[in-house]
Amino acid sequence: MKKFTTLFIIAIILFVFASGITGVKIAYAGNGLTSKQATQILQKINPHIISYNVDTHEVKYDDGTSVFVTPPNGKTRNGEVSWKYFLGQKGDLSGWLKMNLSEIIAQKTKYIAESKKSSEHTIKALPPNSASVDIEQFPQEWCTWCGPAATESALCSWESFPSQENIAEKEYKYEGVSNMPRDCNCKGPGICPNSIAYALNGYARGNWTPNDFYRVTASKDIVDINQFFHFFAMDIGTYGVAFVTCGRTDYLPAWHNHLAIHYTAAYAYQTSSYGVLVSYTDSANGLYYKNCHVPHSQDGKVSYKNLPPYNTVSINDYYNYVKKTQYGAAIW
Repeated sequence: MKKFTTLFIIAIILFVFASGITGVKIAYAGNGLTSKQATQILQKINPHIISYNVDTHEVKYDDGTSVFVTPPNGKTRNGEVSWKYFLGQKGDLSGWLKMNLSEIIAQKTKYIAESKKSSEHTIKALPPNSASVDIEQFPQEWCTWCGPAATESALCSWESFPSQENIAEKEYKYEGVSNMPRDCNCKGPGICPNSIAYALNGYARGNWTPNDFYRVTASKDIVDINQFFHFFAMDIGTYGVAFVTCGRTDYLPAWHNHLAIHYTAAYAYQTSSYGVLVSYTDSANGLYYKNCHVPHSQDGKVSYKNLPPYNTVSINDYYNYVKKTQYGAAIW
């Protein structure tokens, strides 16, 4: 009986120990941090943060808003902010949203006036009903390079022409990715909107920061379609420059309900009695024409060869493309 009791106690100890080890492995699955530990780190830099989930990557604030942040050493998803950058910003990514519209206009006008490119743009006191800027569509060179390609197109409006390779290198390096993905299967990491703002500001104005003329407004922070139209009116109509957006392709008619998270560059808008039309460049035909030669999407809904490099849609479609996903954003 004594021997049995001793063996039973040893078995219990081993079970508890094994359970503890397993629990540690599960709890630290998020790149070495539990959600609780990550939250405590973030709350030290910003007391308005109430939680961080290492599984969903969502940071929640006490005002009900949230943002998605990649854990330390984690794989970045489209629409997320790197952990290093988030810490550097003290957990505050509200950007332009702290200002009202008149303050934003004043700030952007100041940035344009200070820019070495300022002589190439005519700043309008009020945006016209319709406007466009001259840009070129650049087919994306690899599967995950829609962000660098859209950046390349938007930079045309500043008469800045770095190669897509150099843009991708800057954006991936900002993300902390040393080996840029060059593949046709979309297995590598995408680019987050802050990296695109970083490259746009760097190449256009020489200020390598995501918080200069271009800043990111996440889909959750876009109030309504009227505010979305302000992005077009201000950047394209007032300042004569293009901007970049990220969203769900199944809201773009040319994609025939195929879903991907994808960047495009907005370069024109037109108002009429029928509503507002917006124009954008789409780099995804590069999946056929550049390095990959992929004829169509895996579900067969999109022919990359026939995908229009320049397209015009209703602002409702383009708004839903950006708004209807947590990874959507306007880099304007």
